Amino acid sequence: MEGGRPHRQRQDYEAFLTAATEYPLHFAVACGDAEWAGDLLKAGRTPQDPDLEGTTPTDLLGRPGNDQSDQVIRAHNRSKLFDELLPAANAWKPPEGGFGADAKRQVGAAMKAQGEEREARSLESDNGFDMEKERRQEPSSSI
Repeated sequence: MEGGRPHRQRQDYEAFLTAATEYPLHFAVACGDAEWAGDLLKAGRTPQDPDLEGTTPTDLLGRPGNDQSDQVIRAHNRSKLFDELLPAANAWKPPEGGFGADAKRQVGAAMKAQGEEREARSLESDNGFDMEKERRQEPSSSI
C-alpha cells in the first residue's frame, strides 16, 4: 500500500492548491482565518458563491476551529442585510416647500383639471406659485 501513498499526497496537495486559489473564501473559512476572510470579503468575494460541489462559505460556518472566520462571515451577512433593509440616506426628499405647500399644489392642480379655473387662480395667488409652470413640469398621464 506504500506505493499509493505519494499519489494520494499529490492529489491532496492539488486539491489544497485548487481550494486555496479557486475558492479562497471557502478555504479561509475552513481554516478559520478571520483576517484573510475579511480581506476577501472587502475585495468583493461573497459568502453565497458556491464551489463546484455547490457548497458556499456560509455552509462551512459552525465547524470546529472556524469560530473567528465564522464571526467575520456572520458580521458581513448582517451588514448586507442591514443595508438592504434601510433605504439610502438620499433615497427620499420631502416636497419643495413642505407638505402643506405640496398639498395646496395638488389641490390646485386637481381643481384646474376639473375646470374650476377661478378657484385655482385664487389658490395660485395665495400660494405664490405658478400653476402653468407646475403643469409643464408634471408628466402627462394617459389614463
